[in-house]
Amino acid sequence: MSASYPISLKPLLRVEDPMGNVHASKTTKAKLLLLPNEEAPTRTSADDVAEGLLLQLQAYEANAESPKQASERPRPLEALAANVALLHKVYLVVMDHGATLPQLVMDLAQPETTSEKARELLQRVADICIFALAFDHFKAMTPRVQNDVSLYRRHLASSAKKESAPHEISETNVNALSLFLGEHTPAIKLLGHALTDTVLHHPEAVTALASVAHAAYATLSTKSASLDAAQAYYCMRAMAATILVLDHSLAHGVFTASSPLKIKRCLRALADGRKTLPACTELLDAIKFASRHGNDSSTPRHIRWMLHNS
Repeated sequence: MSASYPISLKPLLRVEDPMGNVHASKTTKAKLLLLPNEEAPTRTSADDVAEGLLLQLQAYEANAESPKQASERPRPLEALAANVALLHKVYLVVMDHGATLPQLVMDLAQPETTSEKARELLQRVADICIFALAFDHFKAMTPRVQNDVSLYRRHLASSAKKESAPHEISETNVNALSLFLGEHTPAIKLLGHALTDTVLHHPEAVTALASVAHAAYATLSTKSASLDAAQAYYCMRAMAATILVLDHSLAHGVFTASSPLKIKRCLRALADGRKTLPACTELLDAIKFASRHGNDSSTPRHIRWMLHNS
């Protein structure tokens, strides 16, 4: 896997992306459609917190001061602490997502789940996966976030010797954050790891998670004329993010011939979407560089060709 994404930052973080309508080819009718953005049946305070953090990441200003400057000049140190505090908030959200996602997927897999409840679950799972994709993209495109955390850790070590006042973020929490950010795709990997046991012991959970991508595809296919650009892009992100999370949770990945996720259909939709939504290029690149099994020998040759030539 590449060390970073060769793509721009804002499209994957942007909550709304006014870049025209998407037109996908017709497909079979789906029982459930994904309800993007304002059409969501319910919304929680946690949803608002996560969305607010994505907006804050757009304005993130990495501190480029040396450790000595950061410790001697109050304003740079305050900015550094603010950056680390923001990163720690994101880390806590991802940890919470990892704790709740398995149950959400299992609830979605239950045959007695009503259509209304299933739509709500589809929305929540999609939002969690999209958040992970957006943060990992931000982290890959902003390497100084790790530098900020390193500078802050040095400041904590230095100030501890001086017995200074307590800090907003403890050394233990900063160390945990540093380990988290050390991963190539920290948020997606965390979600994948959180789902590993669930998808291993409950095959229906794999199908349920794949249904998020399928619902996004069906929404694009059957409602393309009525979707605005932000809604269409939401569905595209839901497809890409679900592919990555499922690929990181399955031992053999999501690209195999036996995968319940219709990967070829989704990749083609993302490729076709570039005609009206240029940011779909970023989504395809994210799958290419952040997938766990995209280059495995077990991945069909035509899928590998699509990943590298779309």
